[in-house]
Amino acid sequence: MRFSYLLIFCVLPLSMNATAFAEAIETEGSGESSWKFSQETELAYWYTAEAHLGRANLAEQSISAQYVLTSQYKETPPLRTGFDWQRFSFSSAGFTAVPNTLQSEAIIAGVDFEVFGSVFVRVEAQPGFYSASSEILGSSFNVPLIIGGSYLYSKDLQLVLGVSIDATRKYPVLPGGGVRWQINHNWLLNAVLPKPRLELKISKRLTAYLGGDVEEAAYRTDENFGRAQGRSELSSSWIDFTEVRAGGGAVWDIAAEVKLELEAGALFYRQLDYHKAGVDLHSSDTAPYGHIGFSAKF
Repeated sequence: MRFSYLLIFCVLPLSMNATAFAEAIETEGSGESSWKFSQETELAYWYTAEAHLGRANLAEQSISAQYVLTSQYKETPPLRTGFDWQRFSFSSAGFTAVPNTLQSEAIIAGVDFEVFGSVFVRVEAQPGFYSASSEILGSSFNVPLIIGGSYLYSKDLQLVLGVSIDATRKYPVLPGGGVRWQINHNWLLNAVLPKPRLELKISKRLTAYLGGDVEEAAYRTDENFGRAQGRSELSSSWIDFTEVRAGGGAVWDIAAEVKLELEAGALFYRQLDYHKAGVDLHSSDTAPYGHIGFSAKF
């Protein structure tokens, strides 16, 4: 039943956009619609070899999917609606205070607007369920918020600043940002957290890069998790999950706005922090990983 509610929440914003679109067409007759739409979707898979975390030696698989519909009526600010799903699975966690699964199912609801002609701001909420369990937990409902701004200094240089807000984390407000600099026709410094990169355009359809990735989110365990671990304080507890990676890869433009990405590198930091329960599992073991991703805009 909880999952049915989630589907309703995901579909409702999209249905509202579709209804408004139909009404605009009906109002304007055969004339050009005042609505503009664009869509984007991303799929990704990661595999990370075994590395220690606390008393566990874990391999990790993660998969994610995201869909966003951007709609704009005349000159009003563009609205972003969609959904995001992500799942981490750990091998042989056993009785080590590490959940076998971390997963999130969230709605994307945001707006973009322009300030002073050269400053652009995005405000985005991601209400959903963030469960440290193989089941979707109603008690794991949360509403993280992202606020970001960019300043277009010139056509080649853009400054970015943002914050991530989540009241369930040990540190509710985390900063982000960086700089995006088109050095020349072939080189792009896209040094913006959480995924800074240095990109080299090899050909019209192929781009290589070196960069990093900082993964950070909060998840909640179920009411029986602590009892199964012999540590009752871990039941219904929020976890701060952090991973830091570095590697290199390539992006191939299969067609216009359709991209395939391959990446390999090393995970060199991982943390599970039950900050309210006083349990902090972290490791700086290095483990190789591989990644494949697909994205499209239309």
